[in-house]
Parts: sequence; structure tokens; C-alpha cells
Amino acid sequence: MSNEHVTAGLVILLIALGIFLLLRALMCWYWKIGRRIELMEEHNALLERQLKVLEAIRDKGSGVEPHRDGE
Repeated sequence: MSNEHVTAGLVILLIALGIFLLLRALMCWYWKIGRRIELMEEHNALLERQLKVLEAIRDKGSGVEPHRDGE
């Protein structure tokens, strides 16, 4: 293989990589992937806060016997 073939192959590879990255960024923007990730992270944070509150409620009431129907 000559130097020209190697150089041409590298140029084509770099161009293909550039096009891929450009199209990837365009698709992420179009489908709002970044915004979805932000919303999921916010949702996870809220769920973690909710879990902590529920655990605190459970721990406070751990000394109380559960209510039994019919008694």
C-alpha cells in the first residue's frame, strides 16, 4: 500500500467520524436527549427525597404495633 492510499483512508475516516459526530449532535438536539436526561435526574432526586421522608416516618413509627381490623 502506498502512502497516498493510507492518507486517503485516514482523510475518509476523519470525514466520516466528523459527519457521525455532527449527525449525533443533531439527533440528540432534535430528540431533546439532554433535556430528558435532566428531567430524569431531577425525578431521581425527588424520589430519593421521598424515600428519605418515608424512611423517617417508618423509623418514627417503628415502636407502634400495626392496626388490626376488627379489634
